[in-house]
Amino acid sequence: MNHPHLDISNLTHRVDLFFIRHGETLGNRNHIIQGRTDYPLTETGMTLAHAAGSWFASQDIRQIYSSPLGRAMETARIIASEIGISGQEVESWDDLQEIDTGVFTDKSIAAIREEDPQAWRRFSRRSWEGVQGAETIAELEARALRVWNTLIARAGEMDEPARLLCVSHGGLIQWLFRVSLASGWDSWMPVIRVGNCGIFHFTIQPSAAPSSAGTASGAASGAGQTELPESDGASTGFYAEWKLINKIP
Repeated sequence: MNHPHLDISNLTHRVDLFFIRHGETLGNRNHIIQGRTDYPLTETGMTLAHAAGSWFASQDIRQIYSSPLGRAMETARIIASEIGISGQEVESWDDLQEIDTGVFTDKSIAAIREEDPQAWRRFSRRSWEGVQGAETIAELEARALRVWNTLIARAGEMDEPARLLCVSHGGLIQWLFRVSLASGWDSWMPVIRVGNCGIFHFTIQPSAAPSSAGTASGAASGAGQTELPESDGASTGFYAEWKLINKIP
């Protein structure tokens, strides 16, 4: 694997990027593989979204982006209402939508196991790379990298504090995490847990040394800390760190 090609050449200040999975849906509750099919949030899902909004109220979020799928947009608008941002200001972004789950889309796990056990075994070994019609690793890696570089560019144009929130899905958040660490993945494994309304917090900052601040609750100490390469003519390195991994509010 190679180092990710994150373009940090124009950053002059710290950037805080937050990612959150949507709240629980009826599809989640019934163990249905949703993909890009939409299911509404359950009462539990809405409660989780309000709790996340209360948590984000103290985070000084400047902009919210969301997958266009209804379960993500509903979660984003609930969070926006809790932190005092108009739901109309939530920006829909196609690249944040869930992965294409191919022939498994809108099927329950129980039905797949019963109807096509061989396909389920392939999935168990290779995850979505073994599912007909599903989005490939190469496509997911390219999309995740596109999200990262767009966010970094937009944050770089903002005055401090540059704090952005993306409401997305478990499948894509997996790849946002992976691409922050390395590129050239050839497998989904290992898979990290991304719970409903699980919060992830990533920081990038110009620095001569890694931040000495302790990691926040929900992240392993020092988890995901890496030094990003300097751009041409840069006088300092850029350090990145996952401060939160799957924090449930």
